Amino acid sequence: MLDATGRSDEAIAKHKAAIERNPAYATAHYNLGCVYIKRQQLAEAEAEFRECLRADPSVSPARWYLADILMQRKEFQAAMDTLDEGLRIAPGDSLVQGKLAELKAKMKGLR
Repeated sequence: MLDATGRSDEAIAKHKAAIERNPAYATAHYNLGCVYIKRQQLAEAEAEFRECLRADPSVSPARWYLADILMQRKEFQAAMDTLDEGLRIAPGDSLVQGKLAELKAKMKGLR
C-alpha cells in the first residue's frame, strides 16, 4: 500500500481513480478512509467509510472507524446506531462488539 511507504498523496490519487471507475468499490472507499485517518482528515475519512458501508454494509472495519470518529466528536447516539446496524448484519462480529462495549463504558462514565 502506497500510504504505508509515506506516499499518501499517491495513495489518495490511486483510490480516487479506482472509485471514479467504480463508485461502489467498497475496498477503495475503505482504503481511502484509512489514508485520511492517518492524515487526521476525519471529515474526509468519515465520508469514505460511509460510502464503503453504503456499497457493502458488511465491512466491519469501516463501521469500527466510523463509530470511532463519531465517538471522538461525542456523537454517541450516532455511533451506537452505526454499531447496532453492524450487529444486525453480523451478530457475532467481535470487532463491532468490542467497539460497542467501549462506547457503552464511555457513555456510562459520562452519567
